[in-house]
Amino acid sequence: IGVLIKFDYNGDTIWQKVYRDSNPNDGLIPQSLTRSEDGGFLITGYAFINNPCLLIKTDASGNLLWQKKIGPNVQDGKSIVQDSLTKKIIIVGYQYLGGGTYSNVLILDSLGNKLVQTTFNNSGGGAFSEIIKLKDNNFLTSGAVNVFNDWGNLSRTKSLVVKFDLMGSILWNKTYDVNSPFNAATL
Repeated sequence: IGVLIKFDYNGDTIWQKVYRDSNPNDGLIPQSLTRSEDGGFLITGYAFINNPCLLIKTDASGNLLWQKKIGPNVQDGKSIVQDSLTKKIIIVGYQYLGGGTYSNVLILDSLGNKLVQTTFNNSGGGAFSEIIKLKDNNFLTSGAVNVFNDWGNLSRTKSLVVKFDLMGSILWNKTYDVNSPFNAATL
């Protein structure tokens, strides 16, 4: 089950909400939360059975308004933001395709309908873990990319930073070696 708890400044519980799937055998695994533009909350993560991306929309008191599973493949929402101008919802994380994990960006309308999905075909897989909106109204996400040597063995992990717009178009992407003094693994 998914749980959202609101605390006061002393750490005392003001309210607690529990979110379940309509299938009693399925579990909801929330991983990130943000305020929605209407004062409620947006929660992302994944659903346990078949592992589609999870999106939950609540009101300001945490009451469930709707929830969606976004597929068709295994997808994990690691971080979420909502654009203040268009009300589009942007989720970053990873998608599992044919034996590997690939960094993933989902752009949804304000009702959670998928508009754009961009999957980064990283040779060794990886996941985006953070997202921020920039002053120029574009977005920046970061995560890790596994890199393999010529013999197919994992040789190192690099940080990946990608700037993209609301249409899912990549404006630029950069990789940084984790052994470099300029490690950009997190925003």
